[in-house]
Amino acid sequence: MLNTERCSSIIGWHGITVSVPEEWSFSVYSGDAKAGYFRVDGADDVALEVKWSEEKGIPSLRRVLNDFQKRLRKSSRTAHVEMEFREKPRPLAPLRVHGHIPITFGWRTDRQGYGALWHCKECRRVMLVQVAGRHQQELGQLALRILSTVRDHPAGPEAIWSVYDFTFRAPKEMTLEKHQLKSGYLAFELKGRGVGLVVERWGLANIVLKRDTPSGWLSGALYPRLKAYAYRKEEKGDLHGHPCVRFSGRRSGVKALANRLVRTVSFRQHRDYVSGLGWHCPESNRLFAVLAVGAMERADALCAGVAESVACH
Repeated sequence: MLNTERCSSIIGWHGITVSVPEEWSFSVYSGDAKAGYFRVDGADDVALEVKWSEEKGIPSLRRVLNDFQKRLRKSSRTAHVEMEFREKPRPLAPLRVHGHIPITFGWRTDRQGYGALWHCKECRRVMLVQVAGRHQQELGQLALRILSTVRDHPAGPEAIWSVYDFTFRAPKEMTLEKHQLKSGYLAFELKGRGVGLVVERWGLANIVLKRDTPSGWLSGALYPRLKAYAYRKEEKGDLHGHPCVRFSGRRSGVKALANRLVRTVSFRQHRDYVSGLGWHCPESNRLFAVLAVGAMERADALCAGVAESVACH
């Protein structure tokens, strides 16, 4: 039987957030902040699918829905199964999505799905979101619970990034440049105007720390990112109740020195400063690090703010 009660795990990706049952897992993703897709898989062969695209002007939602329906019909013909498609299915009648009254739909082939389509004038995103799975009586109720939690853009100045039980907040204007989502290692590299950010998490800390201290291990793990800087390391303070390691310094080398001189004589801020924090969380058996690069005060503030937002246990 489907779990229709709990939607306690948050997925945050490119400014979009949604609450799903705790045991569901982020599984497939593509695209970027302007246009993309992700899927979250649950038990009982049920999944949440989210697709978005930024559109200028007033988009034709009817065209988007017709295109979606055509793809469904093509898939059903290929699979030699009949398809039923209807708008305003009864289970989604009460649905409101962050102030929007969406176009709701339901479909049935050898599987079934319930979804919603809307356009947000503020972020200009066209959102098509659905919950699909095998024929189950409770699927409509589950879809209503999940779809009602979708937010197509951050409500405040920060965006939530949250996958695989790794959650942090970063300024919403920062965009994802690179990422690694591996078993035992997650890394996000974000970029904003005049500032860069790296947030990392390593698992199996009890194994990697058998012959090393958190400070020593983090120094080695972060060295590829820090080697271009004349940095210093300090073991002082704590974060989330854990002792932390602080890294800080400016980019080294002749080219960096020349760039610094140019910015000094032109009264512009130096953007070659790195500020970092790392710590070990025994409760979750993980290691964490946050690095920010930019002007000194901004990098320090960004690093501290993001590190404070990390939910490590």
